[in-house]
Amino acid sequence: MVIDSGGGLSPTITATAWNIISRTERKVQFLGYQDQGDPKTCPVVNAVTKAHPRGYDKPIILLQNNATLINDDNEKESLCVPFACMEHGVKIDMVPTKYGGLGGMTVDGDFIPFDFDNEKLFIKIQKPTQEEMDVYDWYELTSPVVHPRRKHDKLIASDIPVQEWMKRLAWQPQDVIDKTLINTTQHYLRVECESRNDPRGHIKTRTPGLRQKRLSETVATDTLFPSIKSDRGNNVLQFFTGCTSKRWEVYPLKSEAYNYEALQDFCRQIGIPNTLQSDNAKSEQGGRWLQHCRDFCIKTEYTEPHHPHQNPAERQADHLNRMVRMALKMTNAPITKYDWCAKWVKDVHNSTALKSLNWKTPLEISTGETPDISMFNYYFWEPIWYYDPMAPKLSSKLKKARWLGIAPNCGDALTYYINTENEQGRNRVLVRSVIKTRRKNIGTDKEFINEDSELSDFYIDESFRDKAQYPNEEKEIEKVELEELNNANSQIEHSDDQEDDNIPPEEASNLEDITTIYDEFDSRDKELDQMDFNSILGHKFKDGVLIFKTRYVGDIDEAIVDIPFGVLKKDEPVIVARYIKEHVVEDKRQGHYNTWSRKTLKYHTRTIRRLHRLFEMDLKLTKMEQLKIRKINKTRNEKNKFGIRIPRNVKEALMFDKENKNTKWVDAICKEIQTLLKMNVFKFHSPNTMFKKSDGWQYAPMHMIFTIKQEDLRHKARLVVNGNVVDASTFNKYSPTIKTISVRLIFLIAVYKKLNIMTSDVMNAFPTAPCRERIWSKTGPEFGDRQGSLVTLNRALYGLPTAAISFHDFLGDTLRRIGFIPSRADQELWIIKAKDHDGYDYLATHVDDLIIAAKRPGQYIAKIEQEFGLRNIEDSPKFYLGCNVTTRSEGIHISCKTYIEEALRVYQEQHGALKKQNTPMKVDIHPELDSSEMLNDKEHKHFQKIMGIAQWIVTSGRFDICHAVASLSRFAAAPRRGHLDMARYMLGYLKKYPKKGYYINEKDPQIIDNDYEKLIPEHDFGTQYHYFKEEIDPRFPEPLVDELKISIFCDANHGHDKVTGRSITGIIIFVGSTPILWESKRQNSVQTSTYGAEFTALKRAVEHAVTIRYHLRSMGITVNEPSCVYVDNRATTLNTNDPGSTLNKKYIALAYHFVREHVSGKVVKVHKIKTEDNYADPFTKALTSVSHNDFFYQIQRN
Repeated sequence: MVIDSGGGLSPTITATAWNIISRTERKVQFLGYQDQGDPKTCPVVNAVTKAHPRGYDKPIILLQNNATLINDDNEKESLCVPFACMEHGVKIDMVPTKYGGLGGMTVDGDFIPFDFDNEKLFIKIQKPTQEEMDVYDWYELTSPVVHPRRKHDKLIASDIPVQEWMKRLAWQPQDVIDKTLINTTQHYLRVECESRNDPRGHIKTRTPGLRQKRLSETVATDTLFPSIKSDRGNNVLQFFTGCTSKRWEVYPLKSEAYNYEALQDFCRQIGIPNTLQSDNAKSEQGGRWLQHCRDFCIKTEYTEPHHPHQNPAERQADHLNRMVRMALKMTNAPITKYDWCAKWVKDVHNSTALKSLNWKTPLEISTGETPDISMFNYYFWEPIWYYDPMAPKLSSKLKKARWLGIAPNCGDALTYYINTENEQGRNRVLVRSVIKTRRKNIGTDKEFINEDSELSDFYIDESFRDKAQYPNEEKEIEKVELEELNNANSQIEHSDDQEDDNIPPEEASNLEDITTIYDEFDSRDKELDQMDFNSILGHKFKDGVLIFKTRYVGDIDEAIVDIPFGVLKKDEPVIVARYIKEHVVEDKRQGHYNTWSRKTLKYHTRTIRRLHRLFEMDLKLTKMEQLKIRKINKTRNEKNKFGIRIPRNVKEALMFDKENKNTKWVDAICKEIQTLLKMNVFKFHSPNTMFKKSDGWQYAPMHMIFTIKQEDLRHKARLVVNGNVVDASTFNKYSPTIKTISVRLIFLIAVYKKLNIMTSDVMNAFPTAPCRERIWSKTGPEFGDRQGSLVTLNRALYGLPTAAISFHDFLGDTLRRIGFIPSRADQELWIIKAKDHDGYDYLATHVDDLIIAAKRPGQYIAKIEQEFGLRNIEDSPKFYLGCNVTTRSEGIHISCKTYIEEALRVYQEQHGALKKQNTPMKVDIHPELDSSEMLNDKEHKHFQKIMGIAQWIVTSGRFDICHAVASLSRFAAAPRRGHLDMARYMLGYLKKYPKKGYYINEKDPQIIDNDYEKLIPEHDFGTQYHYFKEEIDPRFPEPLVDELKISIFCDANHGHDKVTGRSITGIIIFVGSTPILWESKRQNSVQTSTYGAEFTALKRAVEHAVTIRYHLRSMGITVNEPSCVYVDNRATTLNTNDPGSTLNKKYIALAYHFVREHVSGKVVKVHKIKTEDNYADPFTKALTSVSHNDFFYQIQRN
């Protein structure tokens, strides 16, 4: 495929290398360059081919739309027209790499290089198989939309009369119709079958933009009972509605007993709700309904008996009833089609703008995406023609039918249910997509009024129930038997109650006596054995003991007796607690009883609520039902990672293995224990051994934690110590980790000096080091037969406060023996003078992860393996410290694609789908001006979670969201609703562009020259700053590596903060053309002028320049030339470089002299550039999508 800029606007393809996926109706006249005679008539098609570009691990699929097809087997070249690709958003660089360009194109953030044979740019292609088309990634080069210069007959919403829209949208009021058209899209109002006299079938979906996404939402549900049976035999409608979005879902059922199937369909098709609200219908308390809620952790809530108005679904169901009755009346449809009409009304409602939702649609509130109403091309029961492909050849293929509704799970988005008419004496419901209306004079006032008297008797009522109509219904609904209360203890422990997670440990321990009192029963006097407790008449204190005066009533007589508190509280704990609360005065002497009363009532209330949720019914506890109530342990939500459930303990690990029919978790546990035993981590002792605190011994329990490794989805188990109970105040606990700037410099030097990179990690790193504390513990179930043994720790097991620093020192001793020395700039960056080349070899440690850059890194790996066990040894790593590392022809590409995709997957499962955005922050947005409501605690944690994810992504290399993250992070302590929306907007940008990153490039950056430098000749500052001299540490290694250019871009946005008036500083630093450090930060003080803000930013840039120069020298890299600092403010540049400049702004005196000192000392050199060439500009403010993408495209592509 030749990249030909002279090919016009239409690409050309050959049948020998392309698969045709669809054809258009257009044809063009084609004449080749060397052809003579009349031009050929060629079809215009959409087709795909296969290519395997340089640097890609596997082939890719390229798609060209509206391409001219040449049916000539001798033709071996296809043409890709750059201008057609650019019109579709593809970035193309036509300059070959041989001449300093990129020679390739960027599609959806991925760079595809061209081949060059000194004559033309091209890509080698071949015809793909169907299997390859299904497996490999697709890249769309040209737009599926016909070029705007060509004529088309696209139908827009304004072409359709308002009266017609009222029919299609179930006769809603005109203001609702107007708002709906504004707040929805209508991209497919006319499809090809409607514009043909002779309709035919289609293969490719015609409406790729109309598929709806699934969602997860809290909903209310109710069972509705129509007055008649539908012609499909349905007697019941199960109705669901979103409590906030008001989104409806309707499922026709044959009887109420099948409503659990409707719940299953709702969860499968729409999403699993967090909370399900319903009334007290028995079918919604049955075993199958309950079991489904338990399986998917759905919290259930119920209304008070005989108070149906408490159910939010009640009011929405009335609205549904009115809309169905209106539609049946206006369309003259049979009443027995009410179940079809209800589903159509549901679809209309979900796409209708509602005033209560601020004129937004329920679907937009629920999914976050604007719905498209193009599928409402017809109204319910509209007479239509449908295309019958199976009709005999001599008969018409157009048949009569009536339109029933949208078929969401079949075909494309414009596929419908239809009801045939007069088909051999019977009517059928079919699914068809090629249909057209039978109506004439569309848009007139002609209406279809139903005069059928039966309509007035039709209604939908949630309270109607005909027992005679459902004689077996009670048998079909599963009941919860009372004897299940005997198993309450085991079941309650697994109930889901978020409030219980907040029970403090000390309160839980104090409740132990309360949970056991129901199992204890002291003996009573024989005279009371045949009597029942009646009431408490009074109380008194005797010797500090509370005595109750009580009445017991029998069949014949009654007795009034005094019973001590300790006895009566076991018989009637709730009554005793309530009496104490109301009648016993709180003081020092009686404080014990009031405390017991408060805790007992609190526990009683919690128990009632738990049983209510567990059994899905109203429970009034009697004494018999109280006998088996136990203490409820704190429960935690089930976690998963990469779609795999993570066990919380060994018991769950065994259970998950049994469910999955494998032994992956068991194998991980055995591997961990066997490794630790082999490393002599434990010393076993006899059961009678005493470990005295006076001898320095501390007890710390051990437990297993589980995870899934990101690199290979390996099941990982690790035994850890509860280090939070260990007192390590006398030990050093700080352990450093590698700086991100050091890692980037290692990759840069490796590319610059053509060094090989190798990564590895230490197996069971911490236990290789000796344990500093004196710790003893007991073994758990993971030890098998040795469970319960007493052990002491010989090695620094994970979880100990000093484990990290112990391993750090132990590994450092090993590296020093090999010959490495730590860098002066970073303790975790180690260097050694190379023996096989003129320079240094480098090694960096991040806890137990190692990365080595050397000519022969394997020699160092072999030496380290003599002390430690290593694994995951990779010559060309693809993943390091959460970043994807890809080696391409242009160099090493760094991104965090894997982390972003996984983080967004987990986030969207928990908080709903995100809408893709073009920029991380809207233009001219100021979070400090947001005055929306404050977030509650749950939403506050939600916001902080987003910011934690985003800050790590910025650190990993996504500097394109640096400004957005910096702007929102300062509100982490007290965020508002608008801040949360801005944070989700930023995640939408990451969702659209997860693959962006930057290249490691040692070449000097290309910076546009300007004539301004001629206005400022270099001057000698003379004796102004004669005392200043750049400090160079004498302990730096010998500079053996040639110098790399340091380029720093800085900018300031004066008064960016509209509340405080503080400016914002933006900085990005390049070594070579590789981004090394970036920053977007508010300045510490208010500046009264742009000059002051720019000078403050320049001071910050010079500070970074000093840091970078120090870092490079500590790695043995030559640093002689001044570092170039680029600013776009003329006054700042002039006052910095001109020795005769005077200080007129005293408030920036420190910044002024600091910068000029470093300029005079040849540490930095300040240059003036244009604002549009300043790469620090997008770090100071939000830009439009075009400017934002252009800036960061240049930065990321060097």
